[in-house]
Amino acid sequence: MAIQFASIMAERPVTALNPAELLAHQTRVLERFSGEQVLTEPPRDAIEFIERSKEAGFTFQLYLEPTAVLSQDSNYPGWTVRFGSWLYEQISQGRVSPDAIRLSPGWRAMEAIQKPNHDGGNQLYESDALAPILEKLRSSGHIAVPDHCKHIPSISRFGVSPKEIIGPVVAVSSELLRVKPENRLDLPSVASWSFRGNTEHPEWSKTTTWEWFENKFGSDYRLIGGRSAGGGGLGNVDYGWSGSHVGGVGFRLSASFLSSKP
Repeated sequence: MAIQFASIMAERPVTALNPAELLAHQTRVLERFSGEQVLTEPPRDAIEFIERSKEAGFTFQLYLEPTAVLSQDSNYPGWTVRFGSWLYEQISQGRVSPDAIRLSPGWRAMEAIQKPNHDGGNQLYESDALAPILEKLRSSGHIAVPDHCKHIPSISRFGVSPKEIIGPVVAVSSELLRVKPENRLDLPSVASWSFRGNTEHPEWSKTTTWEWFENKFGSDYRLIGGRSAGGGGLGNVDYGWSGSHVGGVGFRLSASFLSSKP
């Protein structure tokens, strides 16, 4: 990616993260969710990533993910807003991989930013550090703006296709935040998003927009979820074409530190 965005990172005061406090908090979260305890402090590169992302104004939070499968018969106490039957039907029919409902043990970082209510495509994620990146990618043609999306603000996370998210958006964001290849900045999986929403971000379940996930549906589609209509929220999962620009579907980013050492 030839475009440079290093100047976007603003100098902001950053509170130092305490690995022991993070571990203690996340251990309590896992105990509430499934009774498991994970006794490894966050690795140094994870702490450094969070500090860099905060300096740039992002809302990434470190968290511990347990070993779990979010199946229809799972009985995790902390999984209160469960997936509807549709997702399991698609898995049984081979359209979605069974890995979509699996959690992997270890440290991850996911944006905590709240998704807004739908407003005809004009809605925005509040105080969004990704906004200047999206605006420049649109102006340079790296994010397409079809006619039905011309009313969407140039700084918006809406109207961006999954192919553009995992392509230029991730490439420029990874450069800005100095993300190592093994830590793989990407869209979150539907399972990881459900876990975070149930344990610490129930507000994600209360707005009328969708978000894209990394999980494929068929050969060239992606799962979406989170729309509150009909009471679904965190349990509401559907799909859309990977090349589509939709005014009601936004996204958040996630990074993995599963293979990192303390």
